[in-house]
Amino acid sequence: MKIKFGNRLLLSSILGYPVLLGAIFFFDLEPFRVTAPYFFIILVFLSIKAMKQKKLMVSRQDLPNLLLTLLVILVSAANFSSVRYSFPILFATYSFFLFLYLTTIESGFILKNKIVRRYLVIYFVFSVMFLFVSHAYMEVGERYIGFTGSPTTFSGLLVALFILFDTLSDQKRWIRILMFLFVFLFVALSKTRLVMIFLIGYPFLTYFINKKALNKGGVFMVFFLTLFFVYSLYGLVVEKYPELITLRYKDARDASFGLRYRLYEIVEENFVSGNKWEMLFGKGNEYSRNLIIEEIGLDIFPHNDFIRLINDWGIVGGGVFFVLLYRLALKNITSLLIALLYIVLWYSNMIFNLYLFSILIISSFHHGNMGGARLSK
Repeated sequence: MKIKFGNRLLLSSILGYPVLLGAIFFFDLEPFRVTAPYFFIILVFLSIKAMKQKKLMVSRQDLPNLLLTLLVILVSAANFSSVRYSFPILFATYSFFLFLYLTTIESGFILKNKIVRRYLVIYFVFSVMFLFVSHAYMEVGERYIGFTGSPTTFSGLLVALFILFDTLSDQKRWIRILMFLFVFLFVALSKTRLVMIFLIGYPFLTYFINKKALNKGGVFMVFFLTLFFVYSLYGLVVEKYPELITLRYKDARDASFGLRYRLYEIVEENFVSGNKWEMLFGKGNEYSRNLIIEEIGLDIFPHNDFIRLINDWGIVGGGVFFVLLYRLALKNITSLLIALLYIVLWYSNMIFNLYLFSILIISSFHHGNMGGARLSK
């Protein structure tokens, strides 16, 4: 039987990625080893599809974004450091060909409501199943990891899929609210605090955007700038209002923040100490990650992708990626909400998460009947 690579298969392949992680994690194996090979296979199909086209036409509206993704490839390639740490190049190249596919090959992309609903049900089934798997919990506060091997990854992927469901769903309001409560329950079990805050604000945010009381560009900028600058002020919050950030610890401290703040300081000091060329154009892919390995002795990432991106790709590279992200976010309310969740998860080392960025790009191309997120209606 000949398999035709098209919209349906592409969407199913992307949404099915966490299911594959769950199948591997069930047997207590490292799930993230499959990420690069899995999305590389999709990249091969995307590139073959593009090469088969006799003529590629790009609209004036989409051309700037396509050029920006090409610039991201050049930035990542210019910052090549080693094959081992070349995942950002795969991320950039995959994003370019996904964008090229949606722009020139499958114009008028429509997200399939049935496919999204199907995978949301599958995610819920997996989430419930893994409640009974012993290694699906972390020792500290018994955080629920879910079926992806990481509590932040689990909560981020689940909420992203819910946003698609809430946007596309023609179900009754009580069903959408029930789905929201299920998602919130599992995020609460994972104790992923920033994602919980995002979910709490989600109904209010969508309500005011739908009422046109909030501008999409303004909302994105407020989120981005707040997350970009607030980390240096987080220490004051710990001192003045410790009850706000000690949800996971019984001894009234936040060991997680203490480590994260130290990692942030290491990368920030390293960026400031660089020469002008390094500050503008970066020190290399995964330079900040390697810096943490040298300083701490563990491969635990910087836990702040804002400073990580600037240190690795420089102000110019970070600026190019920001402009691309901003333009994608403004396409519709769904892409805006996915973009906001995405930058929230930059505090959890998920800037190069191919699943989230795929959904962001795809949602920005959706031309179906998308009037806005439905939960608030």
